[in-house]
Amino acid sequence: MEDILLVHRIDLVVLPKADPFLAANIIRGERLFSHDSHAADEYELSILRRAGDLAPLDEGETVPHPSEIRSLPLAIAG
Repeated sequence: MEDILLVHRIDLVVLPKADPFLAANIIRGERLFSHDSHAADEYELSILRRAGDLAPLDEGETVPHPSEIRSLPLAIAG
């Protein structure tokens, strides 16, 4: 496949089984082929949503406990 695409190296990854952040990085590359570009676009959006949903948990970050969240004063428009 490297010879056909004239590249030095190709990594093959099964997207549904890949880590969500790896999958998001992969789809930022160039799509080589798709039978249905609309379906491929929808699938890529689902990958980005999945990575976005998990982003606060990446790199050891944790979601703050509700008791740790300071409430801000509300401004009432008159």
